[in-house]
Amino acid sequence: MNYNTDRETDIDRDTAAKLRRLKGMDAARWISALDSVEREGSSASDVFLSRWPGSLSKDGVIKYQKTAIGAAPSTWGSTLTTPAELAAGLLDVARPLSVLGRFAALARPAPLNVALPTTATAAATFAWVGGGRPAPLSSAAFDRARLLPGQIAGLLVVTDELIRLAAPGSDALLADHLARGLAEFSDRSFTDPAQVGNAGDPFVPASVTAAAVPILSTGDPHEDLRTALREYRAQGGNTSTAAILLSSADAAALALRSGAGGAPQFPGLTVTGGTLAGLPAFASDAVGDQVIVMDAARLLVADPNTIDVRVTRQADVEMNDEPDSNTGSPAMTSMVSLFQTDSVGVLITRYLSWDYSGAIAVVEGVNYLSDGGSPL
Repeated sequence: MNYNTDRETDIDRDTAAKLRRLKGMDAARWISALDSVEREGSSASDVFLSRWPGSLSKDGVIKYQKTAIGAAPSTWGSTLTTPAELAAGLLDVARPLSVLGRFAALARPAPLNVALPTTATAAATFAWVGGGRPAPLSSAAFDRARLLPGQIAGLLVVTDELIRLAAPGSDALLADHLARGLAEFSDRSFTDPAQVGNAGDPFVPASVTAAAVPILSTGDPHEDLRTALREYRAQGGNTSTAAILLSSADAAALALRSGAGGAPQFPGLTVTGGTLAGLPAFASDAVGDQVIVMDAARLLVADPNTIDVRVTRQADVEMNDEPDSNTGSPAMTSMVSLFQTDSVGVLITRYLSWDYSGAIAVVEGVNYLSDGGSPL
């Protein structure tokens, strides 16, 4: 082992994590500054720059301040957009917490609302040719996909004390709460077999497991992985670009298993992933009781790195995490006044979509924490 190289890698990783945390805190500070618009009539940019003059996002806020002069005010809340640096800062905190965010590094990045080639309908043909002999001809034809601009939105109601960031550490707490919420929801949507997509809304992408025929777990991880890989290969999956998704609980359970002599059976696995069966593995509890084998090269992910943030104290809100009202069908449930409860509504909207057209094998009913294995 190269101790110096490993140490430098650890230092770089720690530095990157600290920078992400600071940028996430800046995103929370911007939300607090937005609240000042209604509360004090101040400019959000002016409040941010006066309260946090040493911020890493200072230059981005100044640039935003210059371009926002003369812009029309929002009809709900204090602003229509968020400075790009601050939006990216919150997403930088969310992505390492998300299996989709980490897995996307292996996937194909894609723009929104553009038709893209996905799967070749016929293989390219090649042959040995001698002098003067013609090369074989094949037609490069591909199926196509268009990733529509899907939106993930959530309305967070917070106390006046929290939005003012009065207590030490409030900015980090708010940023972490928002980032974890975004990460958990995107992971559930990405892997939930019940999310079939296009069910009345073409902007909702289907999960990667929506069309999979699940395999029941045997309780033996080795047998489950062998069965999943056989199924994946039977569908024409490319082993060299395969990846595994599983829950953090199951990843931890496998990391604890030891074999003969006490050696770990899965030494490359941690609670966030690593390697499993020689393949890259990604772990998140949002994956649930599944082990998923899929082709990273066949996944398209459209993530424009954009978040809209709007803040208000003047609204009545439906206090329900699954609201059933819409513009055509007003809510019949009781409404709560933000003004009356001295609360603040923070509406977060993220733009994200994906498309998957490759082989997939899903083992369901997985629970390696309770399925035995070697004692600790």
